[in-house]
Amino acid sequence: MITLTNLGAMCITAQRDAEALQVYTESAVLARGLIERFPEDRRHLTVLARALGGLGNTAENAGRIEEAVDGYEQSVRAYEQSLLAFPGRPDLREEMCDIMSYLARALAFDPPRSLAMFERTYAELDSLTRDFPEAATPQANLARLCNRRAKVLAANGQASDADRSWQEARLRGQILVEYFDQLPNMRAVLAFSECSYAGWLLTQDRAELALEVARSAESLFAGLVAEGSDNAEHEDGLNTAHDLVARAEAVVLVG
Repeated sequence: MITLTNLGAMCITAQRDAEALQVYTESAVLARGLIERFPEDRRHLTVLARALGGLGNTAENAGRIEEAVDGYEQSVRAYEQSLLAFPGRPDLREEMCDIMSYLARALAFDPPRSLAMFERTYAELDSLTRDFPEAATPQANLARLCNRRAKVLAANGQASDADRSWQEARLRGQILVEYFDQLPNMRAVLAFSECSYAGWLLTQDRAELALEVARSAESLFAGLVAEGSDNAEHEDGLNTAHDLVARAEAVVLVG
């Protein structure tokens, strides 16, 4: 069944959502059957949690938001049960935080629930980073979370809170680049947050700061591309940063 969940993830990456849905559904059915037949073997809870998270992800990609929320919520409950059986496992904690972050994002149509889930996820990730300060992934995920939370806050009209969340995302990204400079993806974490922040700043008539932030993102993405990154998202990010710089420069010049 671990092979099935991995196959589902590969299908999602390849944008083959129909196959991913079939694979994750089969994995969830098998896991539930094994949990019922062998209730003392709690390992199957982890497989179920991963399959349900995959179903949520597949539904979200297809725009079926209520179905995605249901899948994510069931996945979080399964992870919680799995962690009761295997307390303290950092890999399970990281995986659960990923699903909680996706759930918070999917709940954007209901800002109070979304923000409550963001805060809960923040607390879980913050605890994880304190327990494992040398681990890069939880630190990066916390920076990403601040960026996602800022977007929901901005959409909900909470400008001051959105600004603080983006500033935290940027600060955490800068720390990532400083302490994990051997990992190129840490620069991408910062650059994506800066693009989001710069775009929002332009809507707030703060063009000078938007220009500063956009130029930083442009430099980071340009460095990644120059180093031979084959990640298409980095190319897209560089194009976005170029556009933001041009827009901000135009406003500053006129102003």
